[in-house]
Parts: sequence; structure tokens; C-alpha cells
Amino acid sequence: MRAVNAPTTSLFVYGTLMAEEVLRPLVGRVPVRRVGTIFGFSRGCVRGEAFPAVLRTGADDQVEGLLIEDLLPRELRALDYYASRRHSNREPCDVNLQGRFTPHETHHPGG
Repeated sequence: MRAVNAPTTSLFVYGTLMAEEVLRPLVGRVPVRRVGTIFGFSRGCVRGEAFPAVLRTGADDQVEGLLIEDLLPRELRALDYYASRRHSNREPCDVNLQGRFTPHETHHPGG
């Protein structure tokens, strides 16, 4: 059960975390998700792996995904742990939600 007025955050996802069957076991529920797009990033495959990654390109590239909203700190830690097997950092990004840009974060490969 969620505590009243518990601080929450959002995370933009673009790969396996978009799937309910992946998300539910990690956080124990399927949070509110909204379709969004980030610009200036490119999505591609990681050599030798089966998961995608995004890299900031600074160009007109865009990546479609989902903004997962109202994540509790422990839920975000669970998603970070899951992603840490693939990515090592979170990076700021502006998510376009139906023409309105809002600041959030997404996972990306470190290095």
C-alpha cells in the first residue's frame, strides 16, 4: 500500500521495461504509463546483447517509449537495479507527451 503524499518520480523507458510482464514483477504493480517521445536520442541494439539502448545524438533523432509515472523511490531503485545489468546511468531527457515537453530521466549505457 502506498503512503499518502509519498514522494514519487517518473522514468522514460523504451525497451523491455515497456512490457507489463517485465514491469509487474519488478515493482509489484503496473504503474500509470503514457506514450511519449524523446528527441535528440537514437535507439539501437547493444553489440552482443538482446536489449536496446539509447544514446544522445544531438540530432533530429527521436525515440518512442513510455513514461512510467508515480514511481516510489523503492520502485525506481528496483528499475535501476534491473537496468544496471544493461545500463549504468540515468540521463535527463525532455519527454514529449502530446505536444507538451516535460523533464524526466531515462536509462542509458555508461562509459
